[in-house]
Amino acid sequence: MLDRKEEEKLCDHLIKSAKRRDHQIAVKLKDKILYILTNKHGAWGDPCEKPADFWKLDVWEDDSRRRRRMIRNPHGSTHPEATLKAAIEHGAEEDAINQAREAFHAHLSAQKKVQQQPDYTDEELMMEERDLDQEFNGPVALSTPCKLIAPGVAIAGTMAITKSELYFEIDEDNEENKKHDPKYPDDELSVEKFKEKKTTSRAYKEHGS
Repeated sequence: MLDRKEEEKLCDHLIKSAKRRDHQIAVKLKDKILYILTNKHGAWGDPCEKPADFWKLDVWEDDSRRRRRMIRNPHGSTHPEATLKAAIEHGAEEDAINQAREAFHAHLSAQKKVQQQPDYTDEELMMEERDLDQEFNGPVALSTPCKLIAPGVAIAGTMAITKSELYFEIDEDNEENKKHDPKYPDDELSVEKFKEKKTTSRAYKEHGS
């Protein structure tokens, strides 16, 4: 009876994860379309406007484990809080402090309104679409609770192994997962697929499970 309940719980978890991936990819595609239309080269963009673009190294690695690709950084900023702090600590003029304070508040307001731009490249989005078409190629041979270990975060979930691939699904009901820093978004990690020689993170089976 206990095994039956665990099996039903796992099936329900996998179904919810698949639906969540569908939603996440749809949101990323929508954001990508909006960005194409509204950037300075788009149909709705202003060519005279020069918004600041921030970049970061992609987690993708080549066969030599070199990170050679740059992607947009939705959390990038000019760090106006550091400018304000330096102005106050070094006794800058009142006008300079007020200007730094205004820039800081403007940055906070912009952060609340801005929607996160997709971090994924065209190639990655195409891969995700193909992944949806061949969701879980074959029956699951093994599934077990585990943790995904990545820089700055450890996420509890379930590892599922099929004939050709290895999947990690996040456990949204886990209390520790709810405490994660939003700068390490779970949705990026929950859709990550681990393939031979292409993984930069590892899943470990939890002890005692």
